[in-house]
Amino acid sequence: MTAFWLGAAAMVGAALLIVLRPLLFPRDPKDPGAEESEIAVYRERLRELRQDVARGALTQVDLEKAERELQAAFVRDTAAAAPTTGPRRAQRHWITAAVIGLGLPLVSLLLYERIGAREEVGLILANERAAEAQSEHLRAIAQRYEAEVTAAPGDGQAWMALGRSYLALGEAGKAMEALSRAQVLLGDEPDLLADYAKAMAQAQGGRFDGGPWRLLERALAKDPDHPMTLWLAAAASLEREDRSQARAYLERLRAQLEPGSEGEKMVQAHLAMLGEGQAGPVTGGEAVAAEGQPGSPSTAGQSPPAQPQTIQSPTAAETRTEARVEVRVELDGALRERVSPSDTVFVFARAPKGPRMPLAVARRPAKDLPVTIVLDDSHAMAPEMRMSRFSEVLVGARVSRSGNPISQTGDLEGLADGIVALGKQPSVLVTIDRVVP
Repeated sequence: MTAFWLGAAAMVGAALLIVLRPLLFPRDPKDPGAEESEIAVYRERLRELRQDVARGALTQVDLEKAERELQAAFVRDTAAAAPTTGPRRAQRHWITAAVIGLGLPLVSLLLYERIGAREEVGLILANERAAEAQSEHLRAIAQRYEAEVTAAPGDGQAWMALGRSYLALGEAGKAMEALSRAQVLLGDEPDLLADYAKAMAQAQGGRFDGGPWRLLERALAKDPDHPMTLWLAAAASLEREDRSQARAYLERLRAQLEPGSEGEKMVQAHLAMLGEGQAGPVTGGEAVAAEGQPGSPSTAGQSPPAQPQTIQSPTAAETRTEARVEVRVELDGALRERVSPSDTVFVFARAPKGPRMPLAVARRPAKDLPVTIVLDDSHAMAPEMRMSRFSEVLVGARVSRSGNPISQTGDLEGLADGIVALGKQPSVLVTIDRVVP
C-alpha cells in the first residue's frame, strides 16, 4: 500500500510542476528579441519599396515619401513598446499558485475517497502479499528437500518431492532435473511420469507435443486408469484437436470419481462442452499450471508422497464460512422479448484476475426470472477453484438460448457493479442488460 501512495504522490507532484511553473516562473513581458524582430520587418519593407522602384512601379519621389512614412511608423511603434518607468519584470502569481498547490492534492484525495477503489486496491495488494507468502513457503519446502537429497542422493522419493516443489514454484527446468533423477531411482511410476510430463510441458510453454505426450503414454501403459494422467491426456488431446480421444479419457476419469463430488461435476462440465462442440475452458497449458484439477485427480485413488500443498492466504481462510453471496438476477425490460421461457440462465462468480473459469455457477430456467440465488462453494466446478479461496469476486449472469455455459454471440449478459468483497457484501443485484457481440 505504501508503494501505491508513493506513486500517487509522485503523479500529483508532476501535475503540480506542470501547472505551477508558469505561475511562479513566468517569462518577462518583453521578449529580448522582440525589437530585433521589428527592425527586421521594417528592413524587409524598405527592401520591397526599392525593388518596386527598380521595376518602375514607383518613382524616386514616391520612394522618398514612403521611406519617411515608414521611419515615422517605426518610431511610433518602438516608443509605444518601450517601458516608461524602467524595466518591467514578469509578475509571479503567488496566491494563485498557493491555492492550486494546496487545493489540487486535497481535491484529488477527496475524489479518491469518494469514488476511488481504495478497498479494492487493498484487497488486490493483500492477495499479492498472500501469493508472495505462499511462494516463500514453497521455496522453504524446496530448500528442505534440497538438503535431504544432498544428504541422501539415492532417495528417489525425496527427488520426486523436490521436483514437485519446483513445479509448484514454476521453475520447470529445475523440476525436470529433479524428476529425471527420481525416475532413474524409481522407474516408470505413473505419479512420477505425470509430474514429469507436466514439468516438460510447462517448459514448452504449456504444449504437450513431443516428450510430454510420450511420458503420458508410458504412464497410461503402466496404469490405464491413473487419474492425473487421464486428465493431462485429455488436455493434450484437446491441444491436438482430437475431441473424441479427449472425451474417452474424461469418461474413464469420471468413472473413478464419486458421483456428485466437485471433481465429478467439473469433468461432467467438460464432457458437456465437448458434446456441444466446444473445446472447454481448460486447455493443455492451463492444465499444466493448475495443481490438483478435477477432484485433484491425484487424490482420487493415490497419495503422492510429501507433495507440498497449496497454502491459502489468511484472508481466504478467515472468510471461508462467509464465502457466499446472494445474487438477485433481473432482466432489463428492453430485452424481455428476446428471452424465451426455455432459455437457460447461468449465474456465476469468477476471480477478478486470473483464469475466467467460474468459481461458482448456478443454472436456472429463464422462466424463473427474476430469481435470487446464493452462490457458495457448493456451486464450485473444481476443488482448487472455489470462492472460499478468494477474498473478492466478479458476479454476473447470462441468458443462453442454446444452454451452453460458454458465452456465445447473441446471448444476454449482465454484471454486478464493481468487485464484490466476500464477507462484506452479502448481496448484489445483477441486471441482464446487454447482448453479447
